[in-house]
Amino acid sequence: MTTILAIEDEDYVRDILVDMLEAEGFEVLQAENGVVGCQLARENQPDLILCDIMMPDMDGFEMLEMI
Repeated sequence: MTTILAIEDEDYVRDILVDMLEAEGFEVLQAENGVVGCQLARENQPDLILCDIMMPDMDGFEMLEMI
């Protein structure tokens, strides 16, 4: 099964994204910021990462540099 990591700091947007992807049969991991997203990416090695850019703590560019 294809695994997608969705990293989005706005709960409403993340919930909609996760619901849509799961409805299409994807396994979806979710993170509320870049710090958590970086950890989940390293632990699970998803097939695809969908990442917001403007987030608190660590923005999307910093997160992608880390992984």
